[in-house]
Amino acid sequence: MLKAMRCLVCENLSLKLLCQHCLDSLPLRPTSRVLECGLSVHSFFGLNDIAPIIHSKYHIFGSRILSRLSGHCARYFFAKVDIPAHTTAIGLDDLPRKHYAHTAIIVRAFCRASGGVLRPSYGTLIASNPISYAGKSLEFRQNNPRNFVYKPKIHKPDMGVILFDDIITSGLTLTQAYECLNAHNVRVLFAITLADAKF
Repeated sequence: MLKAMRCLVCENLSLKLLCQHCLDSLPLRPTSRVLECGLSVHSFFGLNDIAPIIHSKYHIFGSRILSRLSGHCARYFFAKVDIPAHTTAIGLDDLPRKHYAHTAIIVRAFCRASGGVLRPSYGTLIASNPISYAGKSLEFRQNNPRNFVYKPKIHKPDMGVILFDDIITSGLTLTQAYECLNAHNVRVLFAITLADAKF
């Protein structure tokens, strides 16, 4: 017997864990910030607006919620922005840990929405120190660098790359990722996160 599913937000019957009405009701507030390293980071939500939803990523069903949020942001993004053909999407540390890889879900959604313009490269930028920064201070983050290792599948000198993560807080993780790629002469165009903790 098929068990009825309900939206996690409104609790109405839904075929999705986040129904279309609740997804459409989320306040898209596109923001950009430039990190000290020069990397531009584009986000779609203020973290405070979607915190309970995005924090469901820590549960086994979180991949479905993250996929819905990512697809929603990706459709908005590609309706507004054109990117060069054959741009590569790299998620930060996209190895599955616990249930699944958060950034791999985001990359997949954006690549699907791009109509083939954006191409995924999984397992390319891996943290040799996979410590969690969630809820940790800036001092803790600075004292425990992620130590990214670049493992390219295909490397072309003119290849443009977009970095993906779920949330930006201090920007330290994205800075470390950018510096690792920069050391390998990878041309990073910009970064995308779903939510910005400053908003």
